[in-house]
Amino acid sequence: MSNQQVLYEAKLAVTGARLAWGAAIAMFVFVSFGLVLTFLAGPLQGSFPLIWSAACVGIFSWQIRRMLRVRSSPGVYRISIDDYGLYVQCDAPAFAPTFSVIAPDISCLVHKTIKDFDGGNEHQYFIETKSGQRFQIEELLLVNPPIKVLVLFEKIIIHFPWLEILEEVEEASAGARKRA
Repeated sequence: MSNQQVLYEAKLAVTGARLAWGAAIAMFVFVSFGLVLTFLAGPLQGSFPLIWSAACVGIFSWQIRRMLRVRSSPGVYRISIDDYGLYVQCDAPAFAPTFSVIAPDISCLVHKTIKDFDGGNEHQYFIETKSGQRFQIEELLLVNPPIKVLVLFEKIIIHFPWLEILEEVEEASAGARKRA
């Protein structure tokens, strides 16, 4: 028998509160920028700054609302491992689903980079099974205490040495997926 080793654990209430405050501060910065542009250009010169401010309020309000739902959860986000498999527990299943994969069924760990046309990249991390099913590690919940997913992947590889990290690159504009 082997003991279960917890690789990462975060309280959702604390993490959700931090993320909600971060989104509120970001909204304040972006809306302030739009309002400064409105008053510098003059209220009748163009509606772009007002549209910018309204869009920022809408987008950030949606994110803040989502984070407040995580904050109201008293549970945890936990990633653990033992000789029998990998387990991800999230007590806010609408935000990040709970899953477990038995050790012989884990095919690889996937780091997917989505390249945007303006130079920004988005990263996603998955556990892939031999049947091709993917389970996503929610990077947003790994902020309290902060940990990089690739560091987490290295810990998993130490426990299961037959695994490897698969790098995928996807162009956001073309949608074509390349495996490296």
